[in-house]
Order: sequence, then C-alpha cells, then structure tokens
Amino acid sequence: MRKLTLCLIGLLAVSTFGCITHEGQLTILMTNSSTSTFSLAAQQVNLEITSVDLWDSDNSTWITVAGGSQVHELVGLAGRVSPIALVNSIERGNYTQVRIVFSHTNSSVVTSTGRRDPLRIDPNSITVQAVASVVEDAASDVLLEMDLAASLTHRNNGNWVLRPVVRQITGS
Repeated sequence: MRKLTLCLIGLLAVSTFGCITHEGQLTILMTNSSTSTFSLAAQQVNLEITSVDLWDSDNSTWITVAGGSQVHELVGLAGRVSPIALVNSIERGNYTQVRIVFSHTNSSVVTSTGRRDPLRIDPNSITVQAVASVVEDAASDVLLEMDLAASLTHRNNGNWVLRPVVRQITGS
C-alpha cells in the first residue's frame, strides 16, 4: 500500500510539474508616424493583415501569433495605436523579428472625394527587426511604426501602391 501511495504521489508531482509553463503575455501594436496632413488626397488607408509571426531566436523558428483577416485604418493612427496581435500565453524567451503578411483583398484607399480605390501592397509581407523579451508572468509590448508618407504612393496611372516602411519604436 505504501508503495502504491508513493507511486501516486510521484505521478502527481510529475504531472503537476510537467504542466508548469513559463509564459508571459505579448501585445504587438502599430501606429502611423505621419502626423502632418497627408498630401496624397488619401482620407483613409485601409490595410488588411492576414498573419503576424514572431521569430523565436531561442528555438530558431517562426511562431504565428495572429492569423485571419484584420483591417486597420492607417491615416487615423497618427498619435494612436492599434493592436495587431494580442498573445495571452507565449513561452518566455527572446523574439527578434516580426513578420507581417498583407492582403490586397480588403486593402483600399478612400480619396478626398469619397472614392474607394484598390490598394496594391508590394511586397505582400515584411520582416521587421523588433526585439521583444517575454518574461514569466509579465506583459510585454512591441510598438511598430509605419511611415505612411514614405510607404504610400499614387502613381500616374491612378493606382495606389503601398511599400510598407515599418520599424520598431519601443520594446520591452
């Protein structure tokens, strides 16, 4: 009986300690650095993001932290932030890059006349050097800034093209 009790205690200890995780929380936010009046007659720039991935430098692998379609209006982000990924449980460690995948399907520009034009994004994904150190039982933020004035062009043929210029401005 004593042997059975010790086995059960051992099994309970192994299963309990095996379930302990060393996780924290991470939020990836985006803002727009263009604080001046936008000179390209764009009242809205709607950008569809389909995936946000983190490079786990400890394990040399990409981790998808946000999937599915989300549309962010960029002109209105001047002086504000919008979360592009909220991760309630992520393994502690060092993450050194953020990869963002875009889609042109729901991306558009609304002009000053109210016309909605398609927005071509080239390339359709970018990798940003962004450092995030996730510690156990703590929340970390990564703030990415898109330079909309440097990213968006209106071509002579009338097409809008976004070549994303994004950098990390803060991290924890």
